[in-house]
Amino acid sequence: MRRVVLAHHKRKRMSSLVRMEIDAIQNLNEYWGPPEQNWLDYFVDARKLSQLLSVLGNKEIVGRLALQFAEQAAGTQKEGEVMVVKGFSSEDIQFAHHKAACLFLCAMACFAYIEYDVDYLIDKYNEVLSVRILVENFLGLCRSNETPCVSYQFAEWLYARWTISIDRRYRIPPPPAKQTVNNPLLVPDLQLTKHENIRKMVVDMRSSLSQAVATLEKLIAEPQDLVAPRMECFLSPFIEKGGLSLSVGILGNNVLCQWPPRPLFDLSTTTFPAAIVVNVVCGLQNSGEFYLLNRVVVNKIIRVLIPS
Repeated sequence: MRRVVLAHHKRKRMSSLVRMEIDAIQNLNEYWGPPEQNWLDYFVDARKLSQLLSVLGNKEIVGRLALQFAEQAAGTQKEGEVMVVKGFSSEDIQFAHHKAACLFLCAMACFAYIEYDVDYLIDKYNEVLSVRILVENFLGLCRSNETPCVSYQFAEWLYARWTISIDRRYRIPPPPAKQTVNNPLLVPDLQLTKHENIRKMVVDMRSSLSQAVATLEKLIAEPQDLVAPRMECFLSPFIEKGGLSLSVGILGNNVLCQWPPRPLFDLSTTTFPAAIVVNVVCGLQNSGEFYLLNRVVVNKIIRVLIPS
């Protein structure tokens, strides 16, 4: 009888503790608001992501999601490479590759929603490393496409614009990062690591600066409209084959979806008018690299695009 009474009191005490925790969480939600939704909420529910991208005015939310998806995709890609080195099973490696491909599709869809505005992402969130992932993977997708990609020139223009923007922003080196942990030899200091990664990125970007200027010079010499893929090119493959491709990695090889989903660049496109090239020329002038361009060609194109 005593054991029954003790067990009853124990269950009663546990239930009261659970109620207290639930009440505490509810009070926090009422006071601070519900937790902010992140990439995982939209990755597991493709329809929810589609609804978000179908409504205008969500640039701030979608921009943040683009960076989160890019970071997760890069991390998953590295995880897959480690699995290959350590000899994991083919199913695990396949799942990592498919997951990274799906994450990149979500990131590119969000990137297309904000009209590939790299300067907005840098100014708003100051995450240049994540923006680099977006730009480089977009260029890589256009280059690796098996069929001729109509957006390849736009991808080259975007990469050149990104390169010059980084050179302009970091022409004056930023101040040294401050240590945020007591013993960085034992505990990784994320602030110092980020600062070092940005320094390496700037060095890499400057090594390809002349090529970026040459790309812009070529586009300026022959002005033409640039065709860019819309978000449907990335979102539709993820909605149709994303869940199936992830199931393949869990269940093994499946003839229904042997390869990870890829973007459909011809599904829906938007046109950037040739006049937007003038904005790039102005960016070159601000960055101090304007002298590398053929001034005769530049002046000729400006007179054509901006008649007096």
